[in-house]
Amino acid sequence: MLTILLAETDPGITEILHRLMLNLQASVLNRKGCISLLIHFRGGGVLKAPLGEVPQKFEEFEGFFAKLKTEKGGFEEALKKTKPGKVVVMSPKGENDTSVISGSESGGRITVVVGGFTKGDLSEKVYDSADYIVSLSKDLLDIWTVIKKVLIAYEKNS
Repeated sequence: MLTILLAETDPGITEILHRLMLNLQASVLNRKGCISLLIHFRGGGVLKAPLGEVPQKFEEFEGFFAKLKTEKGGFEEALKKTKPGKVVVMSPKGENDTSVISGSESGGRITVVVGGFTKGDLSEKVYDSADYIVSLSKDLLDIWTVIKKVLIAYEKNS
């Protein structure tokens, strides 16, 4: 089971979240029931995003997203909810080794943490939670690009 945890997400990136959730909804892993998305917001709040009913139109998504229930909690609480066997943090600071993005070990449970923001870096507590820090590029990549590459690596390695 692959859980993607968007960490320290800026609340103002609704359009990016829409695109991301549509991509995840259409993924093979989602159709097999092998993926989930958890969003941790900067300033607190954790949201388990449903991937089976994401509206195609952005205007409808805004209303849909506003109705979703956000629970109180910080990054640590969000991570506990995923019950990870292994935690992989995606960062340009990491090693270029996507082979660790696999569900074939640690009881099949892996949480991949991706920064949910367009500028900046993850906090030290996020890095401290990692079993592995993995880089796809030394440059910052768009959130949806990172997620697509994570899905490809997971499917290839599992």
